[in-house]
Amino acid sequence: MKDECCCYVIDQGYLFPTVLSAAQARKATCVDTTDIKIFCIGSENAETLPFQNVCESLGVELVFAPPAAIDHMPILFARFFLSRLLDPAYRSIVYVDGDTQISGSLQPLLDIELEPGRFIAAPDPMSILIDQPRRMWRKRRAYLQSIGIADAVLQRYCNSGVLRFNLRDWEAISTAVIETSSRHGHELKFPDQDALNLMFGTDYLTMSYRWNFPSFFLACGFEDLITPTIYHFMSNPRPWHGPFQPWGDAWHEPYLRLASEHPELARFHKAFGPIKTAKYIAQQRIKSAIELPLWRSSLVRERIERHEARAYV
Repeated sequence: MKDECCCYVIDQGYLFPTVLSAAQARKATCVDTTDIKIFCIGSENAETLPFQNVCESLGVELVFAPPAAIDHMPILFARFFLSRLLDPAYRSIVYVDGDTQISGSLQPLLDIELEPGRFIAAPDPMSILIDQPRRMWRKRRAYLQSIGIADAVLQRYCNSGVLRFNLRDWEAISTAVIETSSRHGHELKFPDQDALNLMFGTDYLTMSYRWNFPSFFLACGFEDLITPTIYHFMSNPRPWHGPFQPWGDAWHEPYLRLASEHPELARFHKAFGPIKTAKYIAQQRIKSAIELPLWRSSLVRERIERHEARAYV
């Protein structure tokens, strides 16, 4: 049996974009050593059958699991049940969110050695500017401190969209995260990620943004610093919704191609209509005018360069 796995955990509504990412992951990994799996929480039905057939043709395993498999918790916690979902014979695991595209080999991430009990993640992009005096950053900093995030964690608060771990360690890590989230209840705005950082924010190993490249970095000119492998589209609009900036046609086209090459999936490609498109274009223009000057500053570039120089992988 293979001992490496790149996996996704989603619900049925996220199948279309996830199949694209998983198909790219299949091309970006060694067939002899690595499996690609999508776990869909829910049951097989007439709407999922086209995805099952396409996944099989792409070398991706689509597995259905009942909500009880994740203790009926919200889908954002599903990654913390991978020790239950995956065959225990796997060793090296890369978890990837479905709102991603993959442009290069994942083997360096899969093959890196890990100390027992550790995992690798990228700092959330907000951690880069969390110490800034603007109101939005003061407010976010105050929230994180109010829930118990230590000052030492603020500038390394991790994003859980791409994770590299050894399967034998994941149950203990996940149990700690779930118990922490349960104790804090509704006070956590990001219950999965906040809990992960409360427990392991000082201890996880940092990965390069190469492995979890926020899509808005495309507008900042950071590709020349990082050479991304996994592009992460963290918020709406996302590239399957349309050719929005900063990614444009280049990142929208793969979804069109997936629907064209597999017509049975075309009806699941939910692009935005003209009204919603116009709304998001206007919002993005305003947001860019306000936020991009700081993100394009030498301060941010220098901080990213320092992070990249220190990254474990």
